[in-house]
Amino acid sequence: MRVIISTAVLAASLGLVACGGKSDDPATGGGSTGSSAPPSSSSGGGIALTKEQKLANTYLGELNSIADAIEKVTDEASAEEAAKVIRAAGEKMEAEIAAYGGDIEGPQAMAIFLPRQQEFIQVQTRVSSSIARLAGTNPELMQKVSREMSNLPMNQ
Repeated sequence: MRVIISTAVLAASLGLVACGGKSDDPATGGGSTGSSAPPSSSSGGGIALTKEQKLANTYLGELNSIADAIEKVTDEASAEEAAKVIRAAGEKMEAEIAAYGGDIEGPQAMAIFLPRQQEFIQVQTRVSSSIARLAGTNPELMQKVSREMSNLPMNQ
């Protein structure tokens, strides 16, 4: 199931990169508002989120937290802090998957993540760039971060 989610997110990301599509409509996942939640979130917009939207929001929010933490890694202490953030993010992702029903198949995963593909591409690029920077500057710190990344729901 987790591999299917990763594959769906990756396929959506690659599809957008291949076509170069970009939209300024936040409802379609186009222009970035700096937030992982759509403008009509349940936190004041008056419109209740579907469980699919909540799942996508959780994944985007947690991936952004992970990217923020990895970007700040400069030493052993900050690498340990990033590892804690990654662990906590994984737990939140797991909880949201369980709340969703625990079983997400290919077409279903695509339907959940595809509308927000531009945001997923952006956050995945941030994570990848930060890990690559660590690999070049301090492989030991990169290993610490990578160990935790491999335990995320989408990587198992």
